[in-house]
Amino acid sequence: MVDLIDPQQDGKKVETVHKDTPDQILLQGRLESGALISYHLRGGAPFPGQEGVTWLIYGEKGEIRITSPHAPVDIMHKGISIKLHEFGQKEAQDLELPKDDMSELEHPGQNVGQIYEAYARGQEGGEGGYPNWEMGMKRHELIEEMWKRSDGEAPSGEPVKLT
Repeated sequence: MVDLIDPQQDGKKVETVHKDTPDQILLQGRLESGALISYHLRGGAPFPGQEGVTWLIYGEKGEIRITSPHAPVDIMHKGISIKLHEFGQKEAQDLELPKDDMSELEHPGQNVGQIYEAYARGQEGGEGGYPNWEMGMKRHELIEEMWKRSDGEAPSGEPVKLT
């Protein structure tokens, strides 16, 4: 059961509904590059006194720890902390997000502005470009495959073949 609240009524509970979607996602696999990925996302409030999001990236020469009070780290940059720990070093160093022409905009205006700029440059898809229909279809296929595997309709442990 999930309580629905109305932010216009100071967060007053207005209804309780039956929840029929998962509140946790766990993905494990290997990327095309050969790198391993393990992704765990859970819904709900953060652990008391902890950030809402912790993202750890492990590499051969070190690791990066990204924390944020907000789940959509690609949209809401406020409060993000990025630390790099190079193996063999005693201290981790703080990293700053790179600044660009959109950095002074309110969130999520930064992402929207970057997409508009990429569109104006004609930079479709790929690194620094705006999403196109093909990219959207691949994401849709991946999400559909994840649902099938979670329901037992498709085998786990086999590579995902996206068109």
